[in-house]
Amino acid sequence: AASHLELLPWSSSDHACVLFSSSSDKVSFLSLDPKALRASLHPHLADHLRANNVAIGENLGEINARYHEILSSLTGVHRTKQQAASLVPNYCITGDALLKMLAIHVRLSVGIPVVLMGECGCGKTMLIRYLAAWLDVPLLILDVNGGTSATQIVQTLEQAEAMLNETPERQHCMVFFDELNTCAHVSLMVEATTQRSIYGRRLHPRVRILAAINPYRVRSQVIGGGAGPGLTFNLHEEAHATEDPMAALVYRVHPVPATLHDFVFDFGALTQEEEAQYTKAMLLQQLQAIGKQGVQVGKMDANCCLTVILTSQQFARDEARDASVVSLR
Repeated sequence: AASHLELLPWSSSDHACVLFSSSSDKVSFLSLDPKALRASLHPHLADHLRANNVAIGENLGEINARYHEILSSLTGVHRTKQQAASLVPNYCITGDALLKMLAIHVRLSVGIPVVLMGECGCGKTMLIRYLAAWLDVPLLILDVNGGTSATQIVQTLEQAEAMLNETPERQHCMVFFDELNTCAHVSLMVEATTQRSIYGRRLHPRVRILAAINPYRVRSQVIGGGAGPGLTFNLHEEAHATEDPMAALVYRVHPVPATLHDFVFDFGALTQEEEAQYTKAMLLQQLQAIGKQGVQVGKMDANCCLTVILTSQQFARDEARDASVVSLR
């Protein structure tokens, strides 16, 4: 059924890939599981690569210092480490995020629709922002919700087309439908994403459309019964009122259309280490803002705040038995 889209988790694969750079004559072997990647190679090939100083299965945690080189090799857009760090202030590039960025860029470059599925606040939007900034491509984000109209969807796409028509030298313009399946006009956005048309009219060939969807999932039963914490939506108070079909869902979303099934890939969830990195960057940004107002926070106090936030996040997940109850938002 369309409402029960089951995907292989992002973490179920090692996402091994080989990157060649014609500009720097470098070869990179990347994988979520470097040990498994090394074991999968023929011994003679592995020996030959090592003899030529080619690292096989670099530790993703150790390539953060040169992620700009890897992105430069794949995208053809070359940036220094300083330029890369200033594109989206306080955005942390992790090895996992780098592999996801590579997967998205490859899909875009060959015309395959990009549809990400993941929990709210797991970094989908920020990753798209960074990739667009790296490519120096305009990005229009439509934050889709239950009140989003068909007119808003059409206007966003027309705005992207107008930008390309006004600036012919631009290679592309990205449109990102964030939380696509929260809106009643899902079919309109699916047409734009998969058919590259709107109401049958072909879109500008250089408009690149991406989308993110939330999982269609029934919420966990609260220990001890009851509705649990949080806001609850009720259509009517009367006992005979029509039952809300979305009341039991974690997110108020529509089923994922079958036409999207072949293009959706699981964005995955942040590991505790990655969540700590992002949270630390966000906390640092806030502390710097406070510092400009004359309030200085010591390193020990900052670390204490970080520990309290991370511990609170984990406690909430454990109590609710659902990873989606808290996020980076």
